[in-house]
Amino acid sequence: MLETLTVHCISDAFEEHLIPRVRHAHLRTLELHINKDFLVAGAWQSVQLPNLTHLQAQGINKATFCDVAKQRFDEVKAMLSYSQCVLERVQLLGDMDPDSDIVASLFRIRVRSESNSRFIGDHSYNLTTTESPSS
Repeated sequence: MLETLTVHCISDAFEEHLIPRVRHAHLRTLELHINKDFLVAGAWQSVQLPNLTHLQAQGINKATFCDVAKQRFDEVKAMLSYSQCVLERVQLLGDMDPDSDIVASLFRIRVRSESNSRFIGDHSYNLTTTESPSS
């Protein structure tokens, strides 16, 4: 069974087709490369990954993280909420400020309190608050 999936881009050819509902109970790791090609609206709205425990998102850079990319990232977060998965490890890789709204907004999804989560530039993030990164 597939346990790890890496997504580099979602083709805009999907915009012309209805994406079927997908529920994958065995997927535990999702690695996303968020860039200008990761911009198809609604690609995650029909996906449910209830046993997902690890999320890695690369390419979250100030210079390229436009409003459209942020909207697609918000769709990924909505999918995580819909999936009701509990993440044990979250990695956001890029040059975003760890105090940014994007980082803080991830904690609106369920993250196991004893998780091993790292954020941009290897800054740890205090899971009990979204006000500041821990030392």
